[in-house]
Amino acid sequence: LKYFMYTEYKTNFLEALKKEGEMGRKKINQYTRYLTIFVAGFQAYTMSLVLMKMEHGIHIRHHYQ
Repeated sequence: LKYFMYTEYKTNFLEALKKEGEMGRKKINQYTRYLTIFVAGFQAYTMSLVLMKMEHGIHIRHHYQ
């Protein structure tokens, strides 16, 4: 139920921004940019944790025939 309420709020918020025209579009683009930077930072952080916890590093197997 909480997820549904959050999704409904988010949808209403984005719809209101769309109705603002050019300024609304710029705000949506700015929020999207910030979210992208956050997700990329989170991915980089978690990947660094995974790589540091590997016992033997990365092994690449070559399959030559």
